[in-house]
Amino acid sequence: MTRSRRVQIGLTILVVAFYLAVLYRNLNESERRSLLLSETPIAGDYVSISIRVADVNLGTSELTARISFRLEGSLARDPVTPSVDLKLFLNDIRGSQEIDFPHGRRMNTIQATFSLDGNVNKYPFDTYNTSIRTIVTNGTRVVLSPLPKDKETR
Repeated sequence: MTRSRRVQIGLTILVVAFYLAVLYRNLNESERRSLLLSETPIAGDYVSISIRVADVNLGTSELTARISFRLEGSLARDPVTPSVDLKLFLNDIRGSQEIDFPHGRRMNTIQATFSLDGNVNKYPFDTYNTSIRTIVTNGTRVVLSPLPKDKETR
């Protein structure tokens, strides 16, 4: 075997090994990107909110999410039907949204759009942030506290 043939075989083995290493590393890539929060069940009346990202549009800096609900305690006629009138407040991209859920009617999954903060020009090292705020109440009046002011840097 000539020296050039051995170099070709060595390079081929090196490229195949690198390719297989990249495949193996990214085999479970979704587990590294996903945020999984688990919470111990609490006693009492509460609404469990599940948010699933449906779409991200970097061109318009929007994140679209599907929000679903589960009811517990005396709030629930069944897991998705409230026994009292509920109101959901959330910070949609169009401003604060109020969604009424009357008692006896199913709380179907809703879709909401939130703004994304980030810089698409830094691709592939770009990062994005969003804030999703929700409040569910059964009263008629909710007093929202103002957001804390950012510290000024000099």
